[in-house]
Amino acid sequence: MLPPLPPNPKIHIDSELLVLMNQADNSLLKLNGALSVLDEVEFIFKLLEISESIENLSIDDNNISILDYYSNLIASENQKNIRVDNIISAVKLGQKLLKDVGSASHILKAVHKEIFKESYSENFGKFRTTNLYVGESGDAQSIKYSAPYPDEIDKLISQLENYIASNVSYPALVNAALIHAQFEMIHPFETGNGLVGRILIHLNLNWKKILPGQLLQISRILRSRRLEYFDRLEDIEKNNNWLGWIKFFIRSINDSGALTLKIIKDASYLKNGVYKKCLSDVPNSINAIQMFESVFNNPVLTSTSIINELSLNKQTASVLINKFVANSFLEEITGQQRNRIYANKQLLNILSQ
Repeated sequence: MLPPLPPNPKIHIDSELLVLMNQADNSLLKLNGALSVLDEVEFIFKLLEISESIENLSIDDNNISILDYYSNLIASENQKNIRVDNIISAVKLGQKLLKDVGSASHILKAVHKEIFKESYSENFGKFRTTNLYVGESGDAQSIKYSAPYPDEIDKLISQLENYIASNVSYPALVNAALIHAQFEMIHPFETGNGLVGRILIHLNLNWKKILPGQLLQISRILRSRRLEYFDRLEDIEKNNNWLGWIKFFIRSINDSGALTLKIIKDASYLKNGVYKKCLSDVPNSINAIQMFESVFNNPVLTSTSIINELSLNKQTASVLINKFVANSFLEEITGQQRNRIYANKQLLNILSQ
């Protein structure tokens, strides 16, 4: 039987939790402040949502790096990026549906279906009808958690809906922690529960107007603390230890806010610095500026991709690429003499820090 929401006994906000909440609030305030004065909003938003989607997948052992993602784009292998792109579109779909938070099941099902929309299975977007054992690998000893039976899911989700709609008096980040944990313990889908659960964090922050989109790099922080992440959730189910989970969650929010802010500052600083150097060191400024924009919007490229994107002839593209390499704006990453691939490694390193 799952621990109820709201928790019983009521959460005691002790001095340690109060400090953590203040730190997290300040971290998110600083992040919002940076976003409000940002010149390159679209550029930064795109990078952050791709990065967060990749990290969300990585927690569930779906390994794709930011370099892989952009390399797949220039190789026209978009199928390899489909789950990342689906997560991005699922968040946007969820945002559109937030006007009716009283129907959380509708939002959850729509988000789940969007993540797996290329699949032919009819199970995606529907709650599971089979028992689910988390950590199962063929023997009973490996089972870490037995999810609620299928015939309990509708009732449990309805209770979660009521809790969300009631907008109870816990602070917003505490509520976000409670809602995420309860969804994870219900585990309503056959697969993809972790993906949906972490999207739910972003949708909760969107609904509360704390942060837009899925900019917060929460999945990277959770991935770096993966074992503790799962252990804290398990501790709620076994020992009703909500307080330990809430402190872990809010500490992770604080750290992800600081990480996201650092990425924004470093990426903006890099782009402004490269722009100034580009104007002074690379001739033929019109083509150079177009090239500059391209290597930040699509930080992995080939001579052919630049020729097609910027409508350049082969010689002009080659001259520009060589100039960008000479100025360390680009780095050749294959070591080959033919079919060379170039990357804005400085930007990719910022996203992978």
